[in-house]
Amino acid sequence: YDCSASSFSSTSFLPYFAFDTSASTTWRSSLAGSGTPVYTGFPYANASGNYQGGGTGFFWTTVVQNVGTISGEWLQINLPTSIRLTKYGLLSTSVTSYPNSFYILGSTDGTTWYQIDLQTGQTASNTTNTNFFNTYTNVNYYTFFRIVITKVQPTGQVAIISQFYLYGDYYFPS
Repeated sequence: YDCSASSFSSTSFLPYFAFDTSASTTWRSSLAGSGTPVYTGFPYANASGNYQGGGTGFFWTTVVQNVGTISGEWLQINLPTSIRLTKYGLLSTSVTSYPNSFYILGSTDGTTWYQIDLQTGQTASNTTNTNFFNTYTNVNYYTFFRIVITKVQPTGQVAIISQFYLYGDYYFPS
């Protein structure tokens, strides 16, 4: 498994922590004055939660087939085999930094991305319950999966994901 992200705030918040099945570890995007890369500003606007980039030179975009260019902090995993994603779950240790609006994307090469799901207006009622989303209409198999967070909660300024669960069917070539 290969995990990566647009940024991370320190070695205590690395991308792979979102996939390690432990709710006590977490991925957190960079914030003003620290992280990799070091941002000059917070990536999400306080009061709106909209993505604004981490300062000059730190505005992340992803081109999505049949959608266009979307912007936001992203977190991704490359699986050893293709799956057809049928459900995913998100858990955050911060209610204010929980993704409000986001895309779930799939790719076979890590370069060409396709939309699997789009969610808007999502909230986390607490930091112990995972929110699950069904993607049964997805018929395609991918090895790369990416979440692009276009907005966090209105008082959040960074993205935080404790766990990003993926469920699906494996591809077995005949």
